[in-house]
Amino acid sequence: MEDFNYDSYCGNYCGACEILCAYKNKTENEIAVLWGASPEEIKCHGCKTETVFKNCALCGIRKCAMEKGVQHCVLCEDFPCEILGSGKSLVEKLPHLKAIPKNMQTIKEKGTEYWLSEQKGIWRCPNCGEPFSWYKEKCSGCGRDISQDKDFLK
Repeated sequence: MEDFNYDSYCGNYCGACEILCAYKNKTENEIAVLWGASPEEIKCHGCKTETVFKNCALCGIRKCAMEKGVQHCVLCEDFPCEILGSGKSLVEKLPHLKAIPKNMQTIKEKGTEYWLSEQKGIWRCPNCGEPFSWYKEKCSGCGRDISQDKDFLK
């Protein structure tokens, strides 16, 4: 069995990542074109693993946290820093990053396990409990419109 880690250094929930979900559910062909990748490149076990998507492998936040040996940016003595601030233009391209400040605050105040448990609930269909990813519009379990159920929209 393959191990997946939904925790991240920046406070982004990897369990709702389209790449990780597609790899885990063996639906790589469905999203490869959307991410400018081949189906073989749609492979990720989460930010804090050795098996990360090519874009995530280049992440400056991930690299910095690993070099400093911190589990989350919010726990770093240099937080907040320029690396986090430089991601503002990325938020326009990847709106799910809007949830990072709120997530980091939760991690700091309540801990990683609490945050991961909370995120697991947030990223499930309110009707049937099927997990969904950041940009999914309809639940694959029951067909419900989940386009407005994302925490980064609230």
